[in-house]
Amino acid sequence: MRTLKIILIIGFLVAMAYGIYSCLLSRRIHKMSERSAAIAKERFFKAKLNDTINRIDQIYQDSCDYSFWIKNYSMDYVVADLCKYPGLKQIEIGDKILKDSNSIECTFIKGDSIKAVLQLEIEY
Repeated sequence: MRTLKIILIIGFLVAMAYGIYSCLLSRRIHKMSERSAAIAKERFFKAKLNDTINRIDQIYQDSCDYSFWIKNYSMDYVVADLCKYPGLKQIEIGDKILKDSNSIECTFIKGDSIKAVLQLEIEY
């Protein structure tokens, strides 16, 4: 009976230690994710783009977030919320994106005509 109590106490202490460790690890991962998103937003803001969108993917099945893959962009892609920017729904693969550095204004062009001009703030 005494051995069982000791085993239960040790098991409880191990479970508590694991719970605390998991909580701390989760917070650290969350902070790293926020930092990564901030870096991506800063790089997009500073980037000068004159390139082609070569892929568009929905991030999660029931979300508004889509990734727009830009051919020669250093971060490969940007993620934008189509619920915030419904103008992005008309963007297709092969469309050109133009953006000056230190600006959030993006112009999307198909052939010789402008499809959309948006003040685009990316999600990450």
